[in-house]
Amino acid sequence: MSATVIRSLAERLGASDPANAHEQRELFERIRDLRSAFDGPLDPESHRCLEAAGMLIAYLARMGVMAGEDVRSIAVRLLRNAAEAEEGAGASKVSAPPAAAGRPQFHKVSFAAPSAPPDTAPAPLPERSATEVMGEAMLGQILLQRGQILEEHIHQAMKVQRTTSMRMGDILVKIGAATRQQVADALSSQSSSRRVRENLGPSVPTQAPDTRGTGLKLMGEVLLGELLIERGVITRRQLERALEVQKASGVRVGEALVKIGAASLEHIEQALRVQGKDRRGRLKNEPGPLDRRA
Repeated sequence: MSATVIRSLAERLGASDPANAHEQRELFERIRDLRSAFDGPLDPESHRCLEAAGMLIAYLARMGVMAGEDVRSIAVRLLRNAAEAEEGAGASKVSAPPAAAGRPQFHKVSFAAPSAPPDTAPAPLPERSATEVMGEAMLGQILLQRGQILEEHIHQAMKVQRTTSMRMGDILVKIGAATRQQVADALSSQSSSRRVRENLGPSVPTQAPDTRGTGLKLMGEVLLGELLIERGVITRRQLERALEVQKASGVRVGEALVKIGAASLEHIEQALRVQGKDRRGRLKNEPGPLDRRA
């Protein structure tokens, strides 16, 4: 069963050594196989969580201990959520009554007027990208790291997300786990970690390194790279090269992308503005630019 396999991968990742790049690459390859196999997870939410977890594990393989414990914790949580989504999808299939073999099926025909017009059917849930899934998991991790919510609150919010179109922050407020101001502060922290000055500002005075929240800050840079991929500005290979430059030199991922010629300063600034607008839209409980699908 794919859910069992995904759960075992989550446990293996949780017990792994962040410095063991070989094991992280093996886990990434296993997740990629699961996503492409015919008998792999077919539930859309499971697929998105697996894709997001794969992005983070690939990042762990390249950055090692620099990535931070937060990145691994989020990847483990995403894998567990993917397993639960698979279990839920499997349970719904089992609960459907099977057709009797070799026997024609007759259905009762009703001549009464339908109780509700056909256009009142529930609208499908808006599809989220793996980058959005990863961003919302990062929001939960920030609140958890600050001691404002518990792990069980994130777990509960993820379960609600599988059946609604609500944002992680809105759910946490709705269930009383966090206040609106706490969510706003956490979203502001996400945005501030990806400002243009921090990514590309050589004139910013050098300060003593602050290791607090390093994993979440680096993950914010991964989100920037994934957004540029979604917008067709860079390729996956170019992001990987930029991460290699980042690991070797310590520059920001935006600066690395400009250095290798994969993106222009204007591209980086536009992507950062999109991220900022998206987060302001979330605070107002309105769809942001990344939520609009053609």
